[in-house]
Amino acid sequence: MSDGSSYEVCAQHWQERKERHPRFKPGLNRDQRNNTTTGPAFVAQLRLLAGRTGDPRFNAALAALEELGLVDRDNNWSRVTRNDRSVIDETYLAACVNDDIGRGFSIRLACARAVSYETLGELNHLQSFDAAVKFVERAWRKRYAGSRSDISS
Repeated sequence: MSDGSSYEVCAQHWQERKERHPRFKPGLNRDQRNNTTTGPAFVAQLRLLAGRTGDPRFNAALAALEELGLVDRDNNWSRVTRNDRSVIDETYLAACVNDDIGRGFSIRLACARAVSYETLGELNHLQSFDAAVKFVERAWRKRYAGSRSDISS
């Protein structure tokens, strides 16, 4: 498999994955459920890493947990409704795109890479790779876009 450096490679990877798992539904399998992390333990670990490394990304992760309402006042995981889950998926996809843009990928290719390599339920209903890329671009634009050009035109 290539590193996903072209739109066509990403489209091929997406199609192959869709053919292998046509009814894929994301979720935790039994082994993953037994190894889940509690909210308080996760927050404590992020705080520890922020203090020891001085890396602001750990503090940003803590802020994101609070902003998205993923943890309550006691740092327990909040219950996430179906609609909230879609917002979280879109936010995650937009962050993936923004990260790739920061590494020098074009907006179009960053969106294609997110579609190709991220397996989220939000993309399962889309019929084509191009439709999924446009969905991800819209999610990115809602969260990050300001002065960047449109990939769809």
